[in-house]
Amino acid sequence: RNAPPELREPVLAAVAEGGGSLFVSGVDPGWGNDVLPLLISGLGTTVDVIRCQEIFDYSTYDQEDSVRHLVGMGHPLDYEPPMLAPTVPTMVWGGQLRLMAR
Repeated sequence: RNAPPELREPVLAAVAEGGGSLFVSGVDPGWGNDVLPLLISGLGTTVDVIRCQEIFDYSTYDQEDSVRHLVGMGHPLDYEPPMLAPTVPTMVWGGQLRLMAR
């Protein structure tokens, strides 16, 4: 319910049309990012795609070093945040991706 309607409604319509289900949570790192995708993928016989999307109101997240400098929010578009350095995304999320690929 926290996602804007323009993001939420197409997803809910696709779930309804396909007869699927949707579980939305958080916590990264932790069970929402690591354990839950493994658990849910075991409920079916095939997995075509797993998508993760974060929707968060960072205006209430009092961690300026992380949000502003590491991730780059509030900087000009040509600012290259450390989070996007070539090895960082793989270092942060690679373990979960490799585990799911097995």
